[in-house]
Amino acid sequence: MKAVSWLATVAALCVVLVGPGAHAQAKKKAATKADPKAAPASPGAKVDPKAAAKADPKKEERTGPAKFDSKEVPKLEGKDAEREATADRKRDEQIESLKKIIPKIEDGNPQKADMLFQLSELYWEKSRYLYRREMLKFFDSQKAAEEKKNRGEKVADPKEDHRES
Repeated sequence: MKAVSWLATVAALCVVLVGPGAHAQAKKKAATKADPKAAPASPGAKVDPKAAAKADPKKEERTGPAKFDSKEVPKLEGKDAEREATADRKRDEQIESLKKIIPKIEDGNPQKADMLFQLSELYWEKSRYLYRREMLKFFDSQKAAEEKKNRGEKVADPKEDHRES
């Protein structure tokens, strides 16, 4: 028992003098002194996650999918929303101009391939923009429905609508 308390004191001094890394090493030493049956882990040794979960009762293994917190969704407000709307208008203009130019270029011309690629990239960017806008609407409606449910009202769950994107 004296050895464990002595090691705890050394660990505390290591934290103060050396830093938190030394504290972890001293803590490991204290654990092996307290439990002589525990095998020392080498730095390159692989650890079985099930065995680690059994050994550490504080750490519970997560079950099921990760939860998404809609409160952390970034909102487009002010200048960011204006910039994105302006970029979308410019993107639409570029799409229209490419649609007019591409049919005039001969097949087999490398420029036509480049322009088709540019057009596809513009469509992809537009799709991402529309998807983001749709998801922001969905999260807003989901938040409003959750607030109504908390007040005791019966509300149908909102559904995602991706027709535009």
